[in-house]
Amino acid sequence: MPTPLAVVELTLAGLLLGGIYSLLSVGLTVTFGVARVLNLTHGEFMMVSSLAVYLLFQFTGGAFNPFATLGLLIPILFASGYLFEKFLIRPLRQKPVDVIEWAPLLVTLGVALIIEDIAFMTVPREFGVSYSLPPTRIMGLTLSTTRLASLVLVTCVALALHIFLRRTFIGKAIRATIQDREGALTMGINVNRVSAITFGLGVSLAAAAGVFLVMIRSVDAYVGLPITAKAVAIVILGGMGSILGSLLGAIVLGISEVYVSFYSPAWSFTVAWIILIIILLLRPQGILGKRAERV
Repeated sequence: MPTPLAVVELTLAGLLLGGIYSLLSVGLTVTFGVARVLNLTHGEFMMVSSLAVYLLFQFTGGAFNPFATLGLLIPILFASGYLFEKFLIRPLRQKPVDVIEWAPLLVTLGVALIIEDIAFMTVPREFGVSYSLPPTRIMGLTLSTTRLASLVLVTCVALALHIFLRRTFIGKAIRATIQDREGALTMGINVNRVSAITFGLGVSLAAAAGVFLVMIRSVDAYVGLPITAKAVAIVILGGMGSILGSLLGAIVLGISEVYVSFYSPAWSFTVAWIILIIILLLRPQGILGKRAERV
């Protein structure tokens, strides 16, 4: 049995990991909801962000604050996502219907494999950032300040996203397009522009996730596709199209994964699929998804 201190540390680690997964899964949810494209490069953009943090940290001899890269990488990756949708995804919508069904999936898969190989040529091994702040002592407990700061920043990013989607015109347009694409077109919303912005938003969330992930565990060039698969599992777990469901699903998975790793690290990746199978058997529509009516 873990000690009380270990329970606190494991729960904190689980919340942080869940928060990182939530950034990934919510980004994937809004991208799929607007563009109706499963972006298989999603995890690769996260890996690129982690790699950029690692290279900057190494180049400065460990003097660079990884948290500062958020302000640099988020706008750069946003622009990358915007251009990715505009030049690689949008042209495919002009193709015949039978091509539209599978072409975007193959394009995103191809780009993901290209990014993986380029990253492997850059750093052909696992990489991580050994950055730590002085520990924090609360009620006799000694906790990692780096993890606490990461958790606070992840929460701030999630809140900023919530405010953006609820209070801004673009955010409302994104939500409207997710709910009813044809209805959004009828109301005069530029769906193509919203789709490009949403891709940029999803990629920037993946970039933020990459910054936090590389500080708590090692990453390699080929982590992208497996973590995209995990993000897909979270989206299904929470309920397709439900942003709040993705958040809850990510937290459930993050805490479960950390506690399973404490007892048996070999099962840490498998736990996502075990939870997914159980949820689908008991509640096929996901945690907060709506049950489809039979016709």
